[in-house]
Amino acid sequence: MTFVWRGTQNTLKVVLEGTLPNREMERPLVHLPKTDLWYHTERLPIDSRFTYDFVVTEEVGGKLQTQERLDPLNPRSFNDGSVGEFLLAPPQL
Repeated sequence: MTFVWRGTQNTLKVVLEGTLPNREMERPLVHLPKTDLWYHTERLPIDSRFTYDFVVTEEVGGKLQTQERLDPLNPRSFNDGSVGEFLLAPPQL
């Protein structure tokens, strides 16, 4: 799965965080040079269900601001997080 964030010229850092399977909870996104795109790709089990958000650091008025943000490309959310749910995720009761 590839996670994508569209930043601005003020975006300095984007981190993916959440309850994703595998490894550490926080995963830094990579800035694609000469674009406003940031991305992170990783393999996830086909039966995954998880919540996630982006932690975005920007310079605004000479000061650094860091905010957690939902995925604007994903309309599904739960408890202040975006929801990732693959086709073979077990049913929720």
